[in-house]
Amino acid sequence: MSEERGGQRSRRWGSVAGLVVVGVLALDGCGPKVDPAFAREADRAGALYVAGRYREAGERWLAAASAAESPVDRDEATYRAAMSFTRAGDAPRADALLATLAAGHGERSARAAFDRARAVDAADPARGQALRLEALRRHPD
Repeated sequence: MSEERGGQRSRRWGSVAGLVVVGVLALDGCGPKVDPAFAREADRAGALYVAGRYREAGERWLAAASAAESPVDRDEATYRAAMSFTRAGDAPRADALLATLAAGHGERSARAAFDRARAVDAADPARGQALRLEALRRHPD
């Protein structure tokens, strides 16, 4: 009798193990696909940013944007480049990148528009206010 139960348990665990393997393989195919060239550049850019080398990080983020296959990755890298140039004190370059993103329709469009208005506001409050109103019109949510 115990041999019979042992055989049933063994078959049952074998079935469960088989289902687990199938499930893991199925989930592996469902994960996001990351472009290796983009990921490599993004990792380098992130390391430079953490090290306080903001201008170099901005350049590396632009390289990541060029390497990106998806528009979402491209916009994200461009946004991060703009923020890196802001930290580096290169306001004109950051403004140009944010303006490009703000004019688009990507996921970073709204954030770029409002960040641009805030950055401009410090040097030119009237222009900053105009940019903020434009951002509100384009992105009411």
